[in-house]
Amino acid sequence: MRNEEITLETCNGGLGRAHERRARSDSPARSESRMRGHEGIFRPRNEGLSLLEVLTSLSVFAILVLSVCMTLVRGVQHRNLTFELYRAMSAVRDKVAEIQDTANVPEDLAADRGIGAVYARYHAKTFPVPELPSGQLSITCYPNENTVPTLLGGPQDLNLDGDPLDDLGNQSAGTDLKIVPMVLTLTFMESGVARKLTLHRLITKTTN
Repeated sequence: MRNEEITLETCNGGLGRAHERRARSDSPARSESRMRGHEGIFRPRNEGLSLLEVLTSLSVFAILVLSVCMTLVRGVQHRNLTFELYRAMSAVRDKVAEIQDTANVPEDLAADRGIGAVYARYHAKTFPVPELPSGQLSITCYPNENTVPTLLGGPQDLNLDGDPLDDLGNQSAGTDLKIVPMVLTLTFMESGVARKLTLHRLITKTTN
């Protein structure tokens, strides 16, 4: 390469010297050195994350974890409450079925059997609830049609004879009794909170 450029210098004078200088400047060693210099200039520095970036990331992560935990806790509480309410409703329905069975048997007021004996057996009584250790089931029957609440269709003719003389407090009144209005109230504790479930029901004789 250099001998060729010297020949050009002999023939063309100054033009040959320019080509020689360019050839020297474009030598492989110089090109490699120049490239290494450029790589050093544009090489990125590996400094890592700053303290502010780390704290911001940790804060966002903590908020997400807290939100997930709160959602899980509320879900568990809701599931527990739903399960306890289901058990409470089942207990109330079981008691209603028991009262209905009492009302359906042949009338025997002296033995507290039949629909006429429902008032004497269940009015103002409180019963334990095996399904709920903290549960108490209280029952209120309404002794005459004038005391029957509106939710139960009051005033209500209890023996369907068209007069207001129905009185469950009088034993003889049960001989032709057709309807016993009552309210069942179940109270229980769930997660340290007092809960109450109320059911209004008209007990009628469903069999002959």
